[in-house]
Amino acid sequence: MAITLESIKLSKKSAKRILVYGVQGIGKTKLARLLDNSLFLCTEKGFGDFENQPYIEINTVTDIIEAITLLYEEETGFEYLVIDTISAMESLIHEKMLSDWNVESLDKVGTNGGGWYKWRLEALPIWSQIIQGLEALREVKGINIILLGHSASKEERPPNADPYNKYTLDLLNKEVSSLIYRWVDVIAFYNYETSFKTVGSGKAAKKQATGTPKRVIYLAERATAYAKCRYEGISIKLEIDEVCTAFFDAFDLKSIS
Repeated sequence: MAITLESIKLSKKSAKRILVYGVQGIGKTKLARLLDNSLFLCTEKGFGDFENQPYIEINTVTDIIEAITLLYEEETGFEYLVIDTISAMESLIHEKMLSDWNVESLDKVGTNGGGWYKWRLEALPIWSQIIQGLEALREVKGINIILLGHSASKEERPPNADPYNKYTLDLLNKEVSSLIYRWVDVIAFYNYETSFKTVGSGKAAKKQATGTPKRVIYLAERATAYAKCRYEGISIKLEIDEVCTAFFDAFDLKSIS
């Protein structure tokens, strides 16, 4: 089909795609739990501590696909779909791959006995199917997608500098991490604020990190963590209180009143 003036479209405000990842126990689930009119797809156990929260227990990849299909085909009225967590969802995808290929190790997944990280490429179509389903929920049904994930510290090896550690989404498959990073509108890194003080003096002086109980969300790339935000006018650092006001206000999300 030839491109004509009729091909020009006007962009419009769409439902959001937000990844929130962070250190263990900081309150990622609690933050998402405060979203009004939300449904959780729970790939991890222990969700029963939250009272009156609609959720679907996810034990297999089939469960994930069926849950997304249900939300697409039925009028459920949910405004937010929360996946808690995509880090645990990766394990379910790996289980499916081991079963499909009838092997006991990911290194054996793929043609000719696997090897050379073929399992990473074999996982991409499964992830892509899930993301396409989530995108359909966003575009057609207007459901906001919230992905929760754990963080991991991994070594970065830039070509023009010494190696250093950086917080990333805790997934074994770096190709999948890149896929998710590109798809979402927001990568929010959730952590406790760290302050630094100088210890010693002269040549022996060095910076020492000190943790604080203050929780913050970073929305811009830092040397220590992946983050991004496609929306304008939002602070690159949000201080989070017990009711997460700054987070909900920043992205115009509805919280439980």
